[in-house]
Amino acid sequence: MRKSCRFRVLFFVLMILVLTAVQVLAEKAPGHYLDAERYTLANGLTVIVKNKPSGGQVLVNMWIRTGSYYEEDQYSGIAHFLEHMVINRGTENIAPGDLPRAVDRIGGEQNGSTRYDTTNYYIQGGSGDLGEMLELIAEMCFRPTFAQDQIDEERPVIEEEILRGQDNAGQQLFDATMAEIFKGTNYSRSIGGTNETVGNCDSQAFRDFHGRYYLPNNMILILTGDVHSAEVMPLVKEVFGDFAAGEVPAAP
Repeated sequence: MRKSCRFRVLFFVLMILVLTAVQVLAEKAPGHYLDAERYTLANGLTVIVKNKPSGGQVLVNMWIRTGSYYEEDQYSGIAHFLEHMVINRGTENIAPGDLPRAVDRIGGEQNGSTRYDTTNYYIQGGSGDLGEMLELIAEMCFRPTFAQDQIDEERPVIEEEILRGQDNAGQQLFDATMAEIFKGTNYSRSIGGTNETVGNCDSQAFRDFHGRYYLPNNMILILTGDVHSAEVMPLVKEVFGDFAAGEVPAAP
């Protein structure tokens, strides 16, 4: 069997297993897991609130409808690089490196992830600190600065992650499978990009990508844990309501 055929067979077998598992879980899932409230702010931000007793904990989760699929070829990897910049390299009101410390001060945790079609940032902490967590998420998503010196300092971190991926057999198999199955599309590229393409990412490239996709009408804010919509929605409107909507480009 040719190599490309083996990849196709592997992919479809995995897809069957995943879809079967999803169906089984959906059939077994208690109804209360689906009992969430959905709102849309005037600027288009979608807000989902799910009350679930969690020992006083709340998860603030922001999803952006963009990822590596939306990148231009010469800037492949910029979505993931931007995620690093947002978390590690400062905003209009948070100095570089201070975001993790701000989350630590409230006893919380934070992280982010980049996929082909989505980017995600979350902060988890006590319900009494929800206001501060919302402010921090807003700062991360809407007010990053993309200073060139900070970009240059973060780039070696990205290059190290690319190198680790090249040394990881599982990652290499995944990338090769995607490249074969989705040949000729943006899904064929590695999410992290290459040293060359991340080297092309300067301050203007970040501002352009962020300006196109980091818009409230292109985001979903999910709040889960010890939260009640009657209490939290006025706060959400106060923190996020003034960010302007924009025209989101069509997917490539």
